[in-house]
Amino acid sequence: MKYLGWIAGLVFIGLFVLFYNFKYLPTEAELVKQTDENIMWQNQIQELKKSSRPFVYKSIFTVDELFLSPTSLNLSPKGESALKAIVPELQALTGDIQVGGHTDNSPVNPSLRAKCPTNWELSTARAVMVLKYLEKTGIESERLVALGYSATRPLEDNATEEGRRKNRRIEIVVIKQ
Repeated sequence: MKYLGWIAGLVFIGLFVLFYNFKYLPTEAELVKQTDENIMWQNQIQELKKSSRPFVYKSIFTVDELFLSPTSLNLSPKGESALKAIVPELQALTGDIQVGGHTDNSPVNPSLRAKCPTNWELSTARAVMVLKYLEKTGIESERLVALGYSATRPLEDNATEEGRRKNRRIEIVVIKQ
């Protein structure tokens, strides 16, 4: 009996809290509206994920594939053939064509230092050589952009020769309009 007062008090407080909070619970119409809004936002997120791909085409060539040697700024015949093979695809697409040059983190070879004192100039010079070749094959110069990234965006670890070889590359990207 002595606990009956406590039990009644707790029941009263519980009922008060329960009914007091009912006025803050959403109605069925509000729940449907919130569900519809959630679905709308989820659909918009999915569309953004699909459209967030900033490019429609990307091709990567190592310096060994395009140039006479890693210390050369001249395209090799094999490199010209590789570039010529992608020209029809590039011409069929709309959008700017970015030609990005990349280097490893090794210092510039002494034979290139007169023309390219740092990897910034070397990566840009390689990109410009590829750009000029693409322009020569008939791609509109207004669509072409040369970029030099130096060693700032490595694909592999520069600690190994294989990693450095993969990091010395040209990336050709068609940007979506």
